[in-house]
Amino acid sequence: MTPDSCIRVFAITSHQLILAGLNALLTDHPGNFLWLGGHPPTASLFRELERHHPKIVILDDASLNTLPTLSAYLAEHHVELILLTQSEELKGMEAQIQQGVLGIVHVSEPLGSILGALHAVSQQHLWVPARLRERLLTKAFSSIAQKSDNNSSGFFDLSTKEKELIRLIVHHPEAKALALGEWLGIQESTLRNRLSRIYQKLHLHGRASLVMFAQQYHLD
Repeated sequence: MTPDSCIRVFAITSHQLILAGLNALLTDHPGNFLWLGGHPPTASLFRELERHHPKIVILDDASLNTLPTLSAYLAEHHVELILLTQSEELKGMEAQIQQGVLGIVHVSEPLGSILGALHAVSQQHLWVPARLRERLLTKAFSSIAQKSDNNSSGFFDLSTKEKELIRLIVHHPEAKALALGEWLGIQESTLRNRLSRIYQKLHLHGRASLVMFAQQYHLD
């Protein structure tokens, strides 16, 4: 498998033990993932993200609190997020899912759980700790559905071109912005602006929540 065909994985953490563990895991078991290394949550982080162009970011929850604009940046650049957390508080996990986090791994789980999360997230599937999965998914999806109902007026504000883009994303959830733009005959920058407007109208964050909304309103 060539580097260009691999799913690029980057870590954001200040903890050297976490970084060393991820480095060992993804070096020994690369599969179809390309390990890009990591960076602490400092001001220079965004420059590193621009340089590496990751597809998936692994982030510890302490770093998420350090950079409040990070989630919005990752959503804008269509980077999927896996959160390493020390908390078992369901409300907090639910909030993270609603903000676009697609994978959650508790630090007490075996390191190999990261591989399971990577495979799930790379396929646009949600991954949460097994012992909390049923409780968390039931609560989180119920809340997301209710939020969509409460803001369903945004559905009627969608233009024909925006609905066309949503259908394309539903059928090609892993496609890069450049490819989506080419299929629609528009520039990548135009596509990103259009997608940002869709998220704003529908009060959504990330492709996973957009796909869920599309299925609920039969836009797929």
